[in-house]
Amino acid sequence: SREDRSSLKEHLAEEVMSPISFYTCLVLFVSSGAFLLWHFSPVGIHVLQSAVKNTTIYSIPHALPNVGDKSLRYQIIRFFYDLRQDNIPSLEKVKEINRKKYEPISIPKNASLLYDIYKCPLIPPKNYPHTWNVLDIVTHWPLEDTYFRKEQQTIHQGLCVFDYRLDYDKAKQYRSLELPFIIRNDPEVARTVVRWNYDGYLSQLLGNAPHRTEVSNESTYMYWVHPELARRRLANDKMKGYSYNAPKNWKPPTEMMKMTYDDWVLIANSSKGKDQHIHDYYYFQISGCGGGICEEGSTEFLFDELVFFQPNKDNLYLVQPEKQKGIHCRFGMPGLSIAAHFDGSRNTIVVLSGSRRYLLAHPRECSKLGLYPIDHPSARHSRLKWTNGTLDGSWRKARLSEVVLQAGDVLYLPAHWFHLIVSLDVNVQCNTRSGIGSRHSKTIRECGFPS
Repeated sequence: SREDRSSLKEHLAEEVMSPISFYTCLVLFVSSGAFLLWHFSPVGIHVLQSAVKNTTIYSIPHALPNVGDKSLRYQIIRFFYDLRQDNIPSLEKVKEINRKKYEPISIPKNASLLYDIYKCPLIPPKNYPHTWNVLDIVTHWPLEDTYFRKEQQTIHQGLCVFDYRLDYDKAKQYRSLELPFIIRNDPEVARTVVRWNYDGYLSQLLGNAPHRTEVSNESTYMYWVHPELARRRLANDKMKGYSYNAPKNWKPPTEMMKMTYDDWVLIANSSKGKDQHIHDYYYFQISGCGGGICEEGSTEFLFDELVFFQPNKDNLYLVQPEKQKGIHCRFGMPGLSIAAHFDGSRNTIVVLSGSRRYLLAHPRECSKLGLYPIDHPSARHSRLKWTNGTLDGSWRKARLSEVVLQAGDVLYLPAHWFHLIVSLDVNVQCNTRSGIGSRHSKTIRECGFPS
């Protein structure tokens, strides 16, 4: 159209053709052909990529010099997307994507702390965040129920919600005290959300490459490590004194396989509305290592797509950028839950599409959560499903808080905080880690886990 041609001319003048040269025009022409051939012929794009290898036809906004995807293929995809979408008001678009509203249940007036989660003070309230008995939470909204209904618009949320543009200093204060919180209205996060929800974008981005996928016939996904790896971990100095003693006849709770993103989407969408007990669950995953020696199939474009997770100084989401351990994205289907567990390092989590429900518990609740011991392949993960019918004994005394993360929401989760995750729909979540916090190390050690 005339508008597209005009926009293209302006964009090229700023991003591609400065200074204008015959060579640059030729490269642009070739790359445009590559974009078209890429849809229809993998061989064609491979030939064109080889012909103009190491050529930069488009500078990815905020790209790092030695980290990220420098391929021609990625440049072409981003060029044509950015050409059309640069002027979209991302924060407003995110509001259109998130149409479901979850309101917090009021904190009881007789509680030891009373605060508005949307207007939290600079100094965190004593005993923050407020928690409720686990039975109150799972009775009010059973974990196996993922459907959005009017009576489910209220949740037991004790975590503060900070606006990135207005509450940055408050968020840094809570982070310095190793307390969890939620960030909303980050413009860079919003840009990624809009891009990843654009029809066909992820399909183009991931192409036909197969990626790691774990399959389970249970709705609760259980993490595990190979017994031999578990033995090696327990042999190091940090875990001296512990021995490996896996149960007899133990079998991996999930099956490892690889599949393409498009194949996963077909399966995930076909599960909508089905009985959760009559189909398998597929947990699709991609990762970018951020430099160094990466695993085969690593998706380094994650460092270009999620610029807010780049290892830069003074990054709210990374306490120790130099200790970042890649970016990892996991794609959930309706009804899939992740067993309650803790991680040994600081975790920052963003939902880029769909929604996920999180149940959170302070490290002091460790002894009440029924964890597999350190010598088990699924160590530090809860052995039971958190449903009303299976909670007994000390479990009934556990205190938790919950939150529903929707596209654009970022959760900062300090080391050793417990979290159980439920996919409420087809969704995408990415996370990164940045160093080990020691605030709750003693509590976790007393629970039987070295830190």
